[in-house]
Amino acid sequence: MIFNLHTTDEGELYLFLIFYKGVICNLYYVDFSLTNGLGKPSISIYYSGCDIPTKCKDCHNPELWKKQKEALTYEEIYKKVKWYKDFQKEKLRVSFLGGEPLASYNVDSVIEISKRLKEDFSNIELILYSWRKPELIEEEWVKYFDYGVLGEFKMDSLQEGFLPASKNQIIYDFKNKEALPPIKLKGDKK
Repeated sequence: MIFNLHTTDEGELYLFLIFYKGVICNLYYVDFSLTNGLGKPSISIYYSGCDIPTKCKDCHNPELWKKQKEALTYEEIYKKVKWYKDFQKEKLRVSFLGGEPLASYNVDSVIEISKRLKEDFSNIELILYSWRKPELIEEEWVKYFDYGVLGEFKMDSLQEGFLPASKNQIIYDFKNKEALPPIKLKGDKK
C-alpha cells in the first residue's frame, strides 16, 4: 500500500492511497482519485482486460488491456470503501474503470459489486467508465449505477480541462436516461 498526501486547489488535504492487489474476476487494483467521481474525489475500482476491438490510441490505462488473474474479494473492497467513507466529508463516490468493466469476463463482477455497494452504503454514487455508448449497454449491467462516462477516448477530440476527456464521449445519467454537459475540472486554468 502506498500513502501520499495531496492538497487540492482549495487547500483541502486528501490522503491518496493505492492498494495493489488482484481483483474479483479481473479487478486489478483499487485507489483514490480526486477527479474520477465526475470531477470530485472517488474510490476507483480498476478492472483489467479491455474488449474494444481496436484499442484507443493514447489510452489512459494501456497496462490494463490484458486480463490479470489475481482476485480481490468484496470484503476487501468493502473495507477500503468503508475506511474512506469514515474520514471523507463529501458524498461517497465509487468509480469503476479499466481496462473495460463491461467486458463479458468482468460484467458479472461489476453487477455484483455495484449491487452490494448500494446495499451496504446509503448515500453512495456509482460511476462507470466504459468505451461503450448507451445503446451498447444492457440495463441489467448498470441498474445500480448513477452515471457513466461513455465512449471511446479519441486524442484528436481532446478537450483539456474537462470531463469527459474527448468531445465524442458523454457523461450519461443512467436514472434519467440522458446525456449531461461536460464538467470543467477544478484547478484547470485553460
